[in-house]
Amino acid sequence: MSRRRHTAFTLSFPEENVASASSPSLLVQPQDPTPVPIPSSASYRAAKRRRTDAPAAEHVDKRLRRDAVLENRVGGPPVRKLSYQPHPDEIQENEDTIVQGEDADDYLDEEAKPVRILSDFAIFDPRHGRGFELVSLELLHVTAGTDHHFEAAGNVSPVYLNEEDAGQEDIVDNSKKADLQRLRTSAIFRYFIDYQAVDDPLYVETQYGWYILKSPTVLYRNIHRRFYTPHRIAQIVISVALEGLVTTYAEFAELYLGRWDDLLNDHVQTEDLARSVALVKSILDDDPALRTKVTSRPFVQHIFDTLDKKHTPYPVQHMILPADSRASRPRPFFQPNKVTGNLDLAVLRPENQNPTHVTPLIDTLALGLFREHLKVVGAAPKRLTGHELRQRQLKVRGRIGDLLMRRIDNRSTIDFPQEERLDGQYWKAVKIGQEVYKLGDCVIVLAGEHKHRPAPNIPQDLNEVPEHASVGEYFWFARIVYIDQREKTAHVQYYEHSSKTYLEEISNPQELFLCPQYCGTIALRDVLGKAVVCNDYRPGEGEDFDPLHFFCRFMYDDLDGSFKDVDTSDGDALDPPDNCPACLLSTQRQSDLVPTIIRGGMTYLGSTYHHDDYALISNAKQKKVPALVGMVIRIRPKRQDDKIEGTIVVTVKLLGRIADLLSEPSFAAPADAFAHERELFMTGLEMDVSGNDLIKRCSVLHHSSRTHMDAWLARSPYHFFVRYSSQTLEPKTWNGLTELSRKKIPVCQVCFQEDEVRTQQLKAFTRQQPRACLRGFDPFAGVGAFGLPMEATGCIKITHAIEISPSAAATMQKNSPHTTVYNQCSNIVLRYAVKSRAKQWEGPPPLDIQGKAPLPDPPKPGEIDCIIAGFPCQPHSTLNMFQKANDRKSHLLLNLLSWIDYLQPKYCVFENVRGFLNYNLNASQAGRYRMVGGIKMGGLKFFINALLTLGYQVHFSLLQAGQYGTPQRRVRFFLLASRKSYPLPSFPLPTHAVLNPDALSIRFPNGVEIKPIITGGGTAPFRAVCIRDAIDDLVAFDWKDPGKNGMKARKGVLSIECDPKKPYCGPLGDYARSPRNSYQKACRTKPATELQHYTRTFKHAVVSRITNVPLKSRADYRFLPDEHSEWQFRNPASATARLGFRPGMYGRLDEKDWFHTTVTNVDPTAKQSYVLHPKYRRIFTIRELARSQGFPDWFTFVAHGDRMKTLHRQIGNAVPWQVGEALGRELERAMFEKWKQDRDGAIQIDDD
Repeated sequence: MSRRRHTAFTLSFPEENVASASSPSLLVQPQDPTPVPIPSSASYRAAKRRRTDAPAAEHVDKRLRRDAVLENRVGGPPVRKLSYQPHPDEIQENEDTIVQGEDADDYLDEEAKPVRILSDFAIFDPRHGRGFELVSLELLHVTAGTDHHFEAAGNVSPVYLNEEDAGQEDIVDNSKKADLQRLRTSAIFRYFIDYQAVDDPLYVETQYGWYILKSPTVLYRNIHRRFYTPHRIAQIVISVALEGLVTTYAEFAELYLGRWDDLLNDHVQTEDLARSVALVKSILDDDPALRTKVTSRPFVQHIFDTLDKKHTPYPVQHMILPADSRASRPRPFFQPNKVTGNLDLAVLRPENQNPTHVTPLIDTLALGLFREHLKVVGAAPKRLTGHELRQRQLKVRGRIGDLLMRRIDNRSTIDFPQEERLDGQYWKAVKIGQEVYKLGDCVIVLAGEHKHRPAPNIPQDLNEVPEHASVGEYFWFARIVYIDQREKTAHVQYYEHSSKTYLEEISNPQELFLCPQYCGTIALRDVLGKAVVCNDYRPGEGEDFDPLHFFCRFMYDDLDGSFKDVDTSDGDALDPPDNCPACLLSTQRQSDLVPTIIRGGMTYLGSTYHHDDYALISNAKQKKVPALVGMVIRIRPKRQDDKIEGTIVVTVKLLGRIADLLSEPSFAAPADAFAHERELFMTGLEMDVSGNDLIKRCSVLHHSSRTHMDAWLARSPYHFFVRYSSQTLEPKTWNGLTELSRKKIPVCQVCFQEDEVRTQQLKAFTRQQPRACLRGFDPFAGVGAFGLPMEATGCIKITHAIEISPSAAATMQKNSPHTTVYNQCSNIVLRYAVKSRAKQWEGPPPLDIQGKAPLPDPPKPGEIDCIIAGFPCQPHSTLNMFQKANDRKSHLLLNLLSWIDYLQPKYCVFENVRGFLNYNLNASQAGRYRMVGGIKMGGLKFFINALLTLGYQVHFSLLQAGQYGTPQRRVRFFLLASRKSYPLPSFPLPTHAVLNPDALSIRFPNGVEIKPIITGGGTAPFRAVCIRDAIDDLVAFDWKDPGKNGMKARKGVLSIECDPKKPYCGPLGDYARSPRNSYQKACRTKPATELQHYTRTFKHAVVSRITNVPLKSRADYRFLPDEHSEWQFRNPASATARLGFRPGMYGRLDEKDWFHTTVTNVDPTAKQSYVLHPKYRRIFTIRELARSQGFPDWFTFVAHGDRMKTLHRQIGNAVPWQVGEALGRELERAMFEKWKQDRDGAIQIDDD
């Protein structure tokens, strides 16, 4: 039996602890609340009002009426007592309780308590005779009456010391909820609310832990809401007043009233505020100093003076804290300076976050979507008043009514002016009624059915039109391409109204996007009117608002979700009916999808193939292997007796891969044989394939044909070389390979010369590139693992970077000494940058986060060409379902957008966790943003809409690290943007085979699904990089088993003691051998000054368990001998047992597989617990984990205090190196295309 630990309760209430010593629970003596008369109908008259555009408000009205009746009921039959039904899988909390993912090292010492989250919870009295009666927490602080015993039950999950730890996991299907442990607590001592922290949750304390209460059960919801609502509102009022950013009642109402509150899990209504005033006053009465500060705010005085008398107060009272209440708060866990002295974590704490600083434009865009009162850096933005907004909406509804009336009574005549005739039956203009329509004009027609979107229900009366409807709800817009006089029709290219894209409610209602692939023919009699469409027009600025005045700056492609520059030039040189850009694009796309025989070869998917060309060939039947490579020797139409799909048969001579041979244990090869992923060998095997199976043309040269072969190979993933030949694809020994001369490698001269021309162009571009190299800035740099691999491609130089974590900033500076690194919050640096440039900064520069040194001069507009950022975002993963939606770290995307607004770079490259797609924004009750629970995928929608407003082309995708040569299954979200007129970089196609397939699709709430990267087995140019490929050149070592009958050291393997008193454990010295493959060679391009091939240390019991997990793939805790099993591994009552003894804890990986997602918490019991080396008795070392993310060995990590967890977090939060390189290559290609455009344009000017 473990010794009994002191608790926060025993330290804070010693006298009460003595009284309760004879019982395992704290008994409180609540008294029945004094009955309150039923309020008059006037007291909640507002709750009865129905709004035609507000289904959520109706839900709130019903809730308010129900609450008023339930909490004030007097007389009548007794109210039925509600009871909790114990869950069969719940475990009882005790001092040995372990929650999966919880890290005991995060606590101060043995006296500290863990903080956990309890969701789907209920509070009840379990004593005999009470029947598990559901009870309110209010009774905990009532001192007279019938005694109660309080317990709670719900789904339990850990609170992470570093919240970024919660955003890393391998669960990729976000529609699946994680299975959580069901827990029943011991006796609840008390509840705690910090009224001075606006987003601090509600806690309850037991003997063994603190619990954050989230989302009560359906049965307990009303009881909990009646208790929690006034406390939550008191918390909002007091904390907002103390923060000092909100002054007037109008500002307070805009931010909080009618808004969805994440902690309350409901909308906050004015009536809720009024009924909570008594509690607010009661709290302030106990602290005169606090009262003085809070009541000095005008909005608080307004609440007290005007709302206090209108409604019956909630029948609750505030908690009474003892004099030493600071000692009894659940704060020790959240104060890292006091807990661990770890400044790297302290700077990330919610209580240490700076207000989000934004530029005026971003503040305007964010209005109504983010609850935080943003700090505007610059002139205050001009906003429309409520009256102006209502007048605008009235105009919109009026225009909708006018167009609907024209549909009903459309008697317009159709005339074709003779002077507008083009040729034959085609005209340049037509007169419909009194309106003349010309080529390029925008016509309005009634909307119909389109793909996943049904035709709208057309109102028969203006009163049926919702208050906040847009014209795009009922009508389509289209650009006239040509007019057919004979048929009385017009061929049009359609626009998409912004609200009908996946942006939906977060879009500009006056913005249209041209659809590159959608066109059609409409009858002229169906035209209802004309809209004015400008190239770059923002309505309402300097002229009266017209609902039919739009602007169009981009094309919207719903196939890949991209927004790109408008380009209608394809049909300019052609005559009707061949001049439609959408028709031409559709024809081209259809043509590309069909293999076509041409003279001397064939075309398919944009590639041309001739005899002696080399091609990647689909190997789809083999899911985890790369594509085949073959040399084309014959192309012919399919014959009737051919058993091949498609219309064209291609005969190829297959090539084999040297790396495939060396990966087979039975293949006899020299000890120094090197598995180069680009090296092929010729064979004599011929095979017929379908023309549809050709993926892409590639280049294959003899290894001696290039002086700088490595540079040529690096230019494209489709470049290979050969040295040998074999009669078969699978020779048994190295002697089965015959060396080839250069003349024995056939090459298509036509394609070779084309490639040579492009090579010379690239060389010319590269020669001038140092002058044109992009200057990069990363405002959330981490250790630089996003920008530095892009820098390695030569297209960019990271000149400036901001990183708030001192250790990460030191790591960045150490590995990139040429970069100016600001160890400070990005908000502070933005304020410094804007104000210093405007000559408004007073005093010396701000200091770094440690208060030691002044910050360098910040970057200015014109000094930055590209912003790169893995911007912070509160994790939105299935394993962290209870995040605070208003955490300021989530709002840092506003700061990032403000940097873009300020610096105006040419390009932007962004990254985030996959869970960013689940980031739902809060919504206001008023206006079109109002939605229960927030706007689905609102974070992404807002981000893209803001970039469009700033004038950037945009597209985004999910990328899987393993498909680009990183030995890891990690999936991340990426977004690319470029300023108008700059080519938008493409996303890199996968280069490596897939070991763990992922669909990588993104589905929006309106049904739009995009999949920019098409993945499939047998299509990539290279084989996958597995764990063995990545790390088997590093020194082998085991941990010594510290057990009494510990396992003996293995012969030939170094055995090292894992001492828990030391920060790390590992061997001294260099590598075990020279690099054996391309991945190892790439990691070792430069000498490593400090290899960091060592592990974190653990307690002896953990070390002993790890060393005793069998050395076979996928072995875990279930394979441990009984003497090494923890209680939860075996006991049927444990959470592990009740979840079916699922695999994972103390998990050993397969060396032929990928690493699981490399996370920030490397622990054998963490949520991602496959951290044991496949071949050795230990966890992975720092260097092995770095290799899992693709870091080169010269990259050295820095951690203040030698904290291994800090290094783990730096590695786990990084962007995989090879993904950064792949994006850098695409950025370089975009720059190359821009260079060619500018060069060709200059030549044309000279010729004129």
